[in-house]
Amino acid sequence: MHSRKVVAACIDVPCIGPIDVFSAHLSWWDDGFPEQFQRLSDWADSRRGGEVAATLLCGDFNIAAGSLGYRLVVDGHRYEDQYLAANAPALFQQIFRVDDAHWRDQLADDYRIDYVFMNKDSGLRATSARVLFTEQDYGRVSDHCGYLLEFEPL
Repeated sequence: MHSRKVVAACIDVPCIGPIDVFSAHLSWWDDGFPEQFQRLSDWADSRRGGEVAATLLCGDFNIAAGSLGYRLVVDGHRYEDQYLAANAPALFQQIFRVDDAHWRDQLADDYRIDYVFMNKDSGLRATSARVLFTEQDYGRVSDHCGYLLEFEPL
């Protein structure tokens, strides 16, 4: 099994409150993703209290949109894909609110393996999301792109 790491920080955002942010690098499905994601979500849940405004699980999850790993996250009904929420609100609704059986087909061309998942009980809403660290935007810094998301309180 690969050595995978997660770091956590609690950031006190003025006018919003504390936000727990986890930066993760998890393994591929066959190399331990299900167990690693369960430990990550359990850790995040254990830190969640009445004072935490939001919990964000961010980073390299090594799961393609629509894959078994992504379905594990979706089917848990606790964390939601915020890049999708900001950029494809109709599809987000179909996946995370309606639970349409055919949603996986609509993610066939989505090749992300990096995500920003937010606890569905969080007090924030993603208002925009864009890809960074591409040839056109700041330049490449690794074999992964970055995501810049903006949120507002509910």
